Amino acid sequence: MCQNGLRLSCEVDECKLLLKGLSTIHRAGLVHRDIKPHNLVLTDKDNIFKLIDLGACACFRTGRAAAAHCRLSLTA
Repeated sequence: MCQNGLRLSCEVDECKLLLKGLSTIHRAGLVHRDIKPHNLVLTDKDNIFKLIDLGACACFRTGRAAAAHCRLSLTA
């Protein structure tokens, strides 16, 4: 994925991927509430970050847990 000497550029690209995923969740009206390294998965096949463990997700407007109220199929 990253070559020696290009590490900073690669890390910036990885952060952009993470922020793109968060943007998708936010556009759906939700907030993740549990972002940590353990809840980020980088796919082997296409080097895409996936945010996992949406169990703590909540609605922006009500603050209520979203897991019981909606099913998500999010792609960045």
